[in-house]
Amino acid sequence: MKDLRNDANINTERRRVEIKLILIMILLGFLVQIAASFVLTLVLGMMPKVAADYMSGLESLLQITPAMILRVCVIFPVLEEIFFRGIVIGIMYRFAPFAVANVCQALVFAIYHGNIVQGVYAFLLGLFIGYVLKLTKNIVYVFVLHMSINLLGMFIDTIIPMDTPMLLKSLIAAASIAGIVVIVNRLIRRDKVC
Repeated sequence: MKDLRNDANINTERRRVEIKLILIMILLGFLVQIAASFVLTLVLGMMPKVAADYMSGLESLLQITPAMILRVCVIFPVLEEIFFRGIVIGIMYRFAPFAVANVCQALVFAIYHGNIVQGVYAFLLGLFIGYVLKLTKNIVYVFVLHMSINLLGMFIDTIIPMDTPMLLKSLIAAASIAGIVVIVNRLIRRDKVC
């Protein structure tokens, strides 16, 4: 039986948290949210009924208040990361390779979100966040990543309004994806050195 604390792939021992990596996680979260929002806009544009159902389910989250920001951007991400990337992936990783454990936790994360649109979105984000945990070996970084994804998600329509020309949205999304690739590549190289 594997134990995360003794495995070279994910080490849950206390490690020094680097401010530079915290800032990189904030940037990565914003880039992920921009790219995901673009893809979501494209997909929902092809499915008006699904889009309407999805948007009606989000109405309570669109009421931006200090309490809602605290819940969505701090409390929920921390609790979700502790449970999904801490407990679920930790238990699964004792019995299966990391890839299987990561898919399992992402699937549970998707089901937890309760609807098909958020489920697909949460599954893909869960896979990505699980992989970032593997690379950084510290749950603090994925707390920050998840918080920044949710924070920008609350304000994305203000920052990039719905009426922004599609060409500009496409360029912004492409730049975001390029930024994600660069950051993940650096995390992979960092992981090989550590």
